[in-house]
Amino acid sequence: MQKKPNTSLVLEIFTIVSGWISAFFLVLFIGGFLVLTLRIDQNQPLPFIFMGAVMMFFAIKAIMDKKQNNYQENFLVALSVAGQALFVFGIFNLLPKDAKTYAFFIVSVLNIFLTIYVKEKSHRFFTSFFATMALFYSIVPFGNLMLLTTPLLCFFVVRIFLFAKEKYNIVGYGIVVALLLNIFSISLTFGYLISTIGLKNFYDASMDHFFIKPWMINLALGGVFLYLVFKIINFYKIKSIKTKTLIYGMAMFFIALSTAYLKSIIIPLIIITLGFFVKERALLIIGILSLITFLSRYYYQLDKTLLEKSYILFLSGIIMIAFYLAVKKLKRGAKDA
Repeated sequence: MQKKPNTSLVLEIFTIVSGWISAFFLVLFIGGFLVLTLRIDQNQPLPFIFMGAVMMFFAIKAIMDKKQNNYQENFLVALSVAGQALFVFGIFNLLPKDAKTYAFFIVSVLNIFLTIYVKEKSHRFFTSFFATMALFYSIVPFGNLMLLTTPLLCFFVVRIFLFAKEKYNIVGYGIVVALLLNIFSISLTFGYLISTIGLKNFYDASMDHFFIKPWMINLALGGVFLYLVFKIINFYKIKSIKTKTLIYGMAMFFIALSTAYLKSIIIPLIIITLGFFVKERALLIIGILSLITFLSRYYYQLDKTLLEKSYILFLSGIIMIAFYLAVKKLKRGAKDA
């Protein structure tokens, strides 16, 4: 017998999509009015900044009133995001080419403020996402110091999901998505952004002078992973020395693997472990998808023969099975404790 479709879910999806489409066409109308009617181009950034600020102000004011239905709510969130896009576009064209990193800093501060001030969930997701993305690129001139942002943000995410109120979890999701996008797209977009901003020579020089190396970042991420493992052991009140040794041994193995071979694989593992521990299914799914994406990219980038890659896949399968059996034994030991 064929199941009836979930009408409420279909309507909710429709209202979300229609709200965003409405905001998109409104922005096209405003953009067309500025460009075609008033003959304003990107060399005149102030009108874009003004219109973006006005759109953000009215959208956020309406969101704060909390008197709208789903369609209106999604329309206002999309309007706020679109207004911010116009505002940022104007800021980028207002500043000279060698000062565009300040634009990223302005975007980051603006979105941090909006994340704190506007409590609507979907709006908080976007503002925390934009704040994290902008933060990464605002510290580009500091070279490898930019890499230190990753473990600090990972630690912040762990603290949010472990100790903050549930309403702040959406902020953690925004940061996680931004982190993963930076990791997976860094090779494609980073060089382009550096050259676009006009900081390539400065960035190359800063890379030479900073003492922070990529392997140090993996060790710092390993510290975040060990902190999470320590909190899990304390939560389940595991007292068996043998079980603790097994858990910390597995954690150290993955940290060593990440530091020596699979760079940054520790981040998906942190997300998976955190999602499993706090029972956040969406976070767990994001972690698993990111791990699959990372391993797939790593596999295709390996400069090995197909036979050697097959051996690597076989060995990886054995490691995953061993990890599964160890976790199963851990759960059984936790129940017995």
